[in-house]
Formats: sequence, structure tokens, C-alpha cells
Amino acid sequence: MAKLKIKVINITIKERGDFDSKELKIDSGKVEKCALFTENSPSEIVNIKIEDANTNEELHPFVTHKEFQPTNGNHFDSRKDIHFDGNRRIKIVAQAIKPLAKEFTGQMVFYINQEQQ
Repeated sequence: MAKLKIKVINITIKERGDFDSKELKIDSGKVEKCALFTENSPSEIVNIKIEDANTNEELHPFVTHKEFQPTNGNHFDSRKDIHFDGNRRIKIVAQAIKPLAKEFTGQMVFYINQEQQ
């Protein structure tokens, strides 16, 4: 079984807003999975991307926030597959297609395999 470390960050787009970004330090290893947990899904489209905070290298392109939400299945396998090296600061960018009618808050969870370095 892989030695997994979990890192968590919250993102929020305020009511009548359309953007948020947050930075997170990822420890050494390989990021293998991530998930987005939300209390309420917005009626508007919200896209999320992940990039290197220092170089702006795109680690995962913009996709709808729904693609990051867990699917049916066991805890680990229901998370979104995502692969990039750790030991860096990343930036999570959330962009709505138009201003939101209600606040959108999500918690992004990253799973880092520390045996894969």
C-alpha cells in the first residue's frame, strides 16, 4: 500500500463574484488523485484548473468543477486521477462563467504518494 499524504485547501467564490485562486504547498512525492467536496453545486458553470504557482505551468487544464467531485466507488478509486510531481507550490484557480447567484465553497483534497519520488 502506498504511503499517502493528504493536503487540503478551501476555495470560495463569493455571491456575485466569478473568481478565486489559492496557493498550496505540495510535499515531495507524486500527486495521484484529487477531489472537490462542495455543500451546494452552483447553477452556473464553475471551471477549475491547477497550475504551478511559481512558473504558471498548467498541471491540469480548466474543467468543470463536477469533474473533480468523487464518483461512486471506494474512497480512493472514486477520486479524480491526476498526475504531477510534488515538492512545489500549486495554484488552484476557480473561474465562473458569469457572476454567481450564491456563494460557492469547495474543499480540494490532494492525495500525494510519498513512495513515488
